[in-house]
Amino acid sequence: YRRPRLVVMLLLFSLSLFIPVLGVLGYLLGVTAATCMPHFRREYTFATTAVPKYAKPNAGTQGNHVRMGEWRSQLAGRDAPIELKMKTLLAINNVAPHRAANVLRALLSDHSDDLRLLAFGMLENKIDQIMAGIHQAQENLQSASNGALVYRANKRLAELYLELHYQGLVRNDMRTYTLVQAKRYADEAMRYHSRDPHLWLMSGRIHLLQCDYTRAFDDFTAAVDMGLPVLRVDPYLAEFSFLQHNYTDVRQRMQRFRKESLGQRMMLLANFWVKS
Repeated sequence: YRRPRLVVMLLLFSLSLFIPVLGVLGYLLGVTAATCMPHFRREYTFATTAVPKYAKPNAGTQGNHVRMGEWRSQLAGRDAPIELKMKTLLAINNVAPHRAANVLRALLSDHSDDLRLLAFGMLENKIDQIMAGIHQAQENLQSASNGALVYRANKRLAELYLELHYQGLVRNDMRTYTLVQAKRYADEAMRYHSRDPHLWLMSGRIHLLQCDYTRAFDDFTAAVDMGLPVLRVDPYLAEFSFLQHNYTDVRQRMQRFRKESLGQRMMLLANFWVKS
């Protein structure tokens, strides 16, 4: 406390003045400003809501709500309850993916946030599953040590890229890209096993989707020549004839389907053509 005397005295004076006197005054001013001036207030407009619970319906108890003739109308109807739409949407996991993709895409513009998010998640899940298979097949291709492994990896890649297109999981330019990739890997697989009828069938499907009808017909014919049953190829040949406006040939092939009893959907289609 003795030296430097002046500086020490100023320090003690400042502590005595600013902390007990002006310090209390500044604290009161700060509290008053924070309370009375709304500009500095933070108001949160968010509310807490309970997490919704969705139960997947059992096939026996909820079968009426997801029948083929109803699930599309239930999901598209504006007056249908959200709960029913949710149950229907969860139930169509058992529906063939290529038939559900367009419905899921349509729900992405639904007015319900829950429906949009659920439909988006289901679409992304289907895409992720196929993309995971593509990545695995590409790794297998890179590590393949012999022709048989190269053949299997290329065939698997062609199947997966074609499945992306077939299920309707890609659109616009990506649809063209997936077909190009599928054809590329199918051609690579044929270099190692040109007698595989399934590869020829796949190549024909790709050419049919690319509107290359001549090469599609040649591929389908080659698939039959390689030993693939005619009934496996006939649906694509019927589609080929339809696109070529050869309706007589379509009707003849549909008559064959009726004799073979190839399932309810095919029978309905065959009955339409035979009776028309």
